[in-house]
Amino acid sequence: MSGIIRVIGLPAIGSRTDEKCLQWIHEAEVLVGGKRHLRQFEDFKGSTIPIDRDIEKVMNTIEKAQSEGKRVTVLATGDPLWFGIGTTLIRRFGREKVQIFPAVSSAQVALARLKIPMENAIVLSRHKHSEEGLGKLLYFPTGVILTDGKKGPSRVITEILGTFPTAASWRGAVCQRLGMPDERISEGSLQELATQAYFTPNILIVRNPAPLNLTPTRVAFGQPDESFAHDKGMITHPEVRAVVLSKLELDKAEILWDLGAGSGAVGIEATLLAPCLTVHAVEKNRERIRHIQDNRTTFGTPRLTLHEGNIRDIVPFLPQPDRIFIGGGGKELEGFLEDVFRRLKANGILVATTITLESFEILSRFIQSHDPDAEVLQLQVTRLTPFSGYHKMKPDNPITLFKLHKSVQT
Repeated sequence: MSGIIRVIGLPAIGSRTDEKCLQWIHEAEVLVGGKRHLRQFEDFKGSTIPIDRDIEKVMNTIEKAQSEGKRVTVLATGDPLWFGIGTTLIRRFGREKVQIFPAVSSAQVALARLKIPMENAIVLSRHKHSEEGLGKLLYFPTGVILTDGKKGPSRVITEILGTFPTAASWRGAVCQRLGMPDERISEGSLQELATQAYFTPNILIVRNPAPLNLTPTRVAFGQPDESFAHDKGMITHPEVRAVVLSKLELDKAEILWDLGAGSGAVGIEATLLAPCLTVHAVEKNRERIRHIQDNRTTFGTPRLTLHEGNIRDIVPFLPQPDRIFIGGGGKELEGFLEDVFRRLKANGILVATTITLESFEILSRFIQSHDPDAEVLQLQVTRLTPFSGYHKMKPDNPITLFKLHKSVQT
């Protein structure tokens, strides 16, 4: 078949490859694969292209071979469409130019070794090119996580333990060198597994004994102020809250900092809207902290972790966020803005609101220093109120909202 790139998955446990696939491998003029894949076909007579971290260079070399009319076959492990090169090839060359021939994947082998059914498992990757949000682990009894050389099991487990307090009770396993003579499986609590070293390649299995309901029992968006315990004036009002939540773009968010949380209304509604989001709320006022605790109980939001103290003292110890909301801070605002923005992940979003001129000036200077074209808008809500036997429209204080994207270069 002229111009077709065949992508063949080699069985993860080293069982025999299909005879037809073997025939296509030996008929190819160009064989592409990882070094360990190519070593299985050292008698191959054509040219070989090893897959390394420079995927773009590999794609360009394949394209050149194709343009010269050469038959190209690509080797992968297991299912090439399971966080594999198959997806990259289809994106580059189109569906009609790529044929996929999958084999047993490492996830299937790992779960089979542990006798865990696949139907209730979530599969994630911590590979550089495809980092899946770990928040999804909260909603499934089993998580299967692909690791790599830089983000191995110990590092991923440490990230899980540092992000989700409930993970202290979780167990797991690290399946190493599956199907090889020195195959090894280490099982234990996540805290035990985090301290060990592992052979590569490996795959991490995480067991959550009490997964949350993936579909929230109630979705709150712009709930009335009366729904929350709060100090008068110390709550982001529902209309503004709804705009703030939309500007935070929570659909792909994993960790949100709610700084100067007040009643916790923004963070609480954020967890109800985004099932895979974890919120870290920081507040120093004791009365407001009690309000946040009460509101967390009222709305049933265990994924909001409360931190008592000054923002500047606490944020160095929080997991790195991809979203930050600043609704407070007062006179300390100027002192922590740069610190919190430095911790924000690349491509993350910071949203801040203010009603005071002093905070407006601080945020304006901060925004201008990072992105003069950042989004700044003012919200004015006017409400119908009784007035001497009549009714009039009474305006709330205007709220200025700042939204800043953090670029990869920042």
